[in-house]
Amino acid sequence: MSQNQSENPIIKALPPETDYISYLTILEYNINEEQLPTLHRILQDTTLTTNIGWDLVHLLLPLLPHSKLCMQDVARLGNPREVVLKVTELLEKLGSQDEQDEEANLEDLDDEAVDESQPVVGRQRNGDSQTEPPPREVQFCALLDMLQILLPRIKTKFPSRFLSTSLQAILPAYAKVAADHEATEAVVAFIKALSGTSRPKLPPRASSTAVAIQKAETAEPAPDPEGNDGSVGSDEATLHKRLLQAFLTYVVEAYMTALTQIEDVPGMAWSSRIQEVRRPKSVIPGRRTFTERFDDRQGYLHNRDATVGQFTALSRDLGLLHPDLFATLVNASSPPSFPVDLPSTASEVPLSLPGSLYLYTAFGVSSILFNAPSDFPPISYFPSYANIVNHLIGPSSPASAGTEPLALIDAILALDDLLNAQKPNLLCPVEVFREAVQRLSLLSANTPNAALRYRAHEITKSVLYSWPDHYVILAYIEDTLANCPYENLKGSAVGWLKDEIIAAATPKAAEKWSIFAEPAVLTKLTPHLFLNPVSLVAGGDFTPFLAHQGFFLAVLNLMYLVLSSRTLHVNSWGLMKDLGNWLLQMRAVVSDVRAIADAGRKAGEGSIEGLEMDLGLLEGNMAMVERVLGEVQAAGKERGGGVPD
Repeated sequence: MSQNQSENPIIKALPPETDYISYLTILEYNINEEQLPTLHRILQDTTLTTNIGWDLVHLLLPLLPHSKLCMQDVARLGNPREVVLKVTELLEKLGSQDEQDEEANLEDLDDEAVDESQPVVGRQRNGDSQTEPPPREVQFCALLDMLQILLPRIKTKFPSRFLSTSLQAILPAYAKVAADHEATEAVVAFIKALSGTSRPKLPPRASSTAVAIQKAETAEPAPDPEGNDGSVGSDEATLHKRLLQAFLTYVVEAYMTALTQIEDVPGMAWSSRIQEVRRPKSVIPGRRTFTERFDDRQGYLHNRDATVGQFTALSRDLGLLHPDLFATLVNASSPPSFPVDLPSTASEVPLSLPGSLYLYTAFGVSSILFNAPSDFPPISYFPSYANIVNHLIGPSSPASAGTEPLALIDAILALDDLLNAQKPNLLCPVEVFREAVQRLSLLSANTPNAALRYRAHEITKSVLYSWPDHYVILAYIEDTLANCPYENLKGSAVGWLKDEIIAAATPKAAEKWSIFAEPAVLTKLTPHLFLNPVSLVAGGDFTPFLAHQGFFLAVLNLMYLVLSSRTLHVNSWGLMKDLGNWLLQMRAVVSDVRAIADAGRKAGEGSIEGLEMDLGLLEGNMAMVERVLGEVQAAGKERGGGVPD
């Protein structure tokens, strides 16, 4: 609605016609999209904006993106200390509210300090009709742009106090919008501005808003009316830098956590892409590789690489390099958080553990995937990698391993490919080794992504086999078979046992004695290998029995290898006797399962999909073991009762 400018209430009531409080009230009732150009001209008055700017931000926020120019006027010319507090307050609300509360909160902001009982001539709010509130990410970017202008304006001996409070408010708000490209771009620009670095912006991308956002005029910001000469001591400068370093790690953590699994791509797919580079023969012909997906410059995955590249560049610019990141990862006693209280020294500001992992791994991965200069320092399995695993996987309890964000699991597994092949540090406590293997093995059982599960399985074996004490390895295998609640992991433990038995029989290994080359190893584990199948069909429910199928097949595979091999010497008459009895039990239970399933089918319960195939697979493997067992027993009797070689 057009108005004669002389009759426009926001011009007519300009101070000194009214005092500042009254003028704010008039603005609250009359501000709308049509009035924004007029307000922009009014706000060029530094004295006026200094006095009312702090209370305009919440009025302008619901009018985004059209009010962006006015918000930057307030940031340039308002009282920076007062406006920073208001912007921080709004960011805190943005970070704490749920999606369903967003519109209600914006309406509350628009209604602040308005007395509905007092009518005002010409009152309009947000135009003649109620409009949709701006998206959360648009609000976040606008407020962050204001802080980017405001914080450098504050001239005080301790600017870190304002910076720390602002960063605390930004992080939860960013976590809500971290999946948005523009929001991440705004955070990168914010860190660059406050750190004094100058790098190219992220690759351009179409804006998520329908209306183009105007850029603010390049007029110089007004000086801080309460400021000093802006000089700070060396300790304060160090603290300022450390706050930005820590902030970057928490931003990286939020960004990586927000990455969704699309097309079965977990996070950055670093571990899979490294395998494709180093083991090209493992790539299935005709299937699009992870590397090809990320190389597609038109795809969303390419943007992920570009963003992480910006993060690592910022890390270098801030002086946050390998030593700091590595020390954080291996020495952390508990998961840190961004300081709530105002820190007085840089040592009081911890880095994010996951954020440090992502940056540390990204530095190393870049030398493999992008041929970047390799300055990645070597680390060993023990204690370094083991400590990193223990600090980040299942931090509250090993049982929770596998529930972490896929991006974090991927980074942990990718880090394995960057290890330096060193002998374990024998001063590393055995408990550290056991905890790391336990967490990695649980990843191989619980991680929902198939590619990560397989890689975790491979790394678990690598870490387990690297420990020099075979008794410790055997004890871990026995503990897994006896106490692990995951049947697929018990099947993996049988595979570890088989690998160790085979390795102990090689000519090179034969030069050194190993428990895995002795019959006693299987005798010790017999109670856990030959699990009584009768207990798994109690009450006519054969579901537990079917859940153990993978474990049973692994045991049968191991027994076939032990009985048929001419180079392994771990067989014994006692083992064959126990195996024969177990096979009889298995045959009986398989027959019972068939009978129960047939009875249910006749009663109209329907058939269980794949049941016949599962039972047939078990019976086929049992028949193979029974055949070779019979041959070995017969050959042994011909030789006078000795166990054949």
